[in-house]
Amino acid sequence: MKRMRGFTLIELMVSLTIGMMVLGAVVAVYINSKRTFTVVNQRIAMQQDARIALMQIARDLRMAGSYGCATLDANNTAASQAVTVDTSAVSAPEVYQTFITSGGSYLPFMAYASGTAGSWLNGQTASSAVDVLAVQYGRGTAQATAIASGGQATFSANSNKQRTYTVGQKFWVASTCQKILLEKTDAGLASAGVTVNVGSMTSGADIMDLVSRAYFVNSSSALVMTELGQAGTLQGPNELIGNITKLQYEYGEVTDSVNCLVTYKDRSSVGNWRNVSSVRISMTVRSQNQVPLASGNSYGYLTQTYQTTAAIRGKQCYKSS
Repeated sequence: MKRMRGFTLIELMVSLTIGMMVLGAVVAVYINSKRTFTVVNQRIAMQQDARIALMQIARDLRMAGSYGCATLDANNTAASQAVTVDTSAVSAPEVYQTFITSGGSYLPFMAYASGTAGSWLNGQTASSAVDVLAVQYGRGTAQATAIASGGQATFSANSNKQRTYTVGQKFWVASTCQKILLEKTDAGLASAGVTVNVGSMTSGADIMDLVSRAYFVNSSSALVMTELGQAGTLQGPNELIGNITKLQYEYGEVTDSVNCLVTYKDRSSVGNWRNVSSVRISMTVRSQNQVPLASGNSYGYLTQTYQTTAAIRGKQCYKSS
């Protein structure tokens, strides 16, 4: 009669021990993979949101003061009137309904302390630690079909082959290389065309939407934007990205035009805003959700800082060779 053999107690214990070690390793890999997946997903979401927000602010800064072949900052001094600006058609405007000025000069953009930003905030409370950044420029063009000797220009949306202006737009800009004219029509621009007095303009003019926007961080730590709406009222704020823990602007002021020396300063240190040629932006974002940390079983938020620099169009300094 054959003897029946099985596992001894020692063999069973060794097998169980090895099995538990393998199972533990598998569980550890799974937990680590899940943590990595969660962290990566949060970082991707943070990066995408920050990239979109920074791209929008940088795009607006690059366009600041641009109105076709003329720019608001072309009036460098009161004695130099290479480009004239006329805002007489808009009476008693809100700050967002007219061109930004400082000391009698027109500016493509401006940074305000939260307490002095006024109606740009549209009733919101802005973080006192972050500047309120206001930007203006012209968007799109519709060619003037004719300019009579008396300065009457007719703009027709129907015949424009490039881009039509926004029907119903109440605030808009007519521009040539010699003049920038801010206009307001109570009824809004009509699809059949509109006639406007552009003064001494005798050559072709472009009509543009007035883009007038402000960016600030509100009391909920979200970066938001307000802008001049079609009907002439301020729209927003619209949230661009939430969970902002820090947002810092540094303004590159040309302090030596001969050698093109640019010095980055905070808002209160800028001597002449017309000499600001670029803006450096640093944004720190916190993750939406907590994630498991590498050590122990604790959870915490991720933070990441993103940076970009935007050069203002027409403000670059070139050193002569």
